[in-house]
Amino acid sequence: MSKWCPICEEARPESNVFCSECTRRLLAKEPSKEEKSEMNKKKESEAKEAKKEISRLVMEILQLNDKLKTANDEIQRLRNNKKKQYKGEKEDYWPIIIISVLLLSTVILVVTNILL
Repeated sequence: MSKWCPICEEARPESNVFCSECTRRLLAKEPSKEEKSEMNKKKESEAKEAKKEISRLVMEILQLNDKLKTANDEIQRLRNNKKKQYKGEKEDYWPIIIISVLLLSTVILVVTNILL
């Protein structure tokens, strides 16, 4: 008797605990039609939830992108003001670099959450 993968919907060898294709835990036997129907409903529900979460994260990324643009505009404005005030002095780029790295790392964290 073989085990059954609920994701791939394929029989797998009895010795396997996890599916060799999708790494999901195998079931002891092939589910009945009712169980398959319930599993499909659960998959559809999980897919809907995943789509909602992706949409939420995309909106969050767009908001962060707007904040990044605003921060870049503010940095540019401050740089222009500084140039006007202190012509000839060497400009300090550390605040610009730190703000850019922090905003970029936030965007990367959000994107990795989508992929996980």
